[in-house]
Amino acid sequence: MIPHDEPLRSLLRLRRMTVDEARRILATCLHRKAETEAALAEIETAIEKEAATASALEAGDDAVEAFGTWLKRIRTCQHAAVEQDAEAEARIQQARVVLVAAQAGLKAVETAEARAIAEQQAAKATQQQHALEDTSRAYRS
Repeated sequence: MIPHDEPLRSLLRLRRMTVDEARRILATCLHRKAETEAALAEIETAIEKEAATASALEAGDDAVEAFGTWLKRIRTCQHAAVEQDAEAEARIQQARVVLVAAQAGLKAVETAEARAIAEQQAAKATQQQHALEDTSRAYRS
């Protein structure tokens, strides 16, 4: 690290925190997506189960009518769950874009830091070389 470049170090810490926060947000979005997928699967399972019950030979007209009423209600829930799932997917895509941008920002600062360190090392090596040359000239004289 560059000893006298506090602004660069501060920016590097900030960029790392930004990447960490973007990762947390993406993880939250992925968790929410898993929840919406589970809710959709649960609804599908319930529909299959109730349809099987209503279509059983021993089921009467009341069971079929009750299923029809229930199905209308559950389809509303299913539609809402599909919308929530689509929204969760959109948020995942947004979170991924933010994460990629944060990672690019971090990479830029890391590159700037590496360049500054290399320049500092090159300057130090040049100084050492000049000191050796000066010592060599003084010795020859």
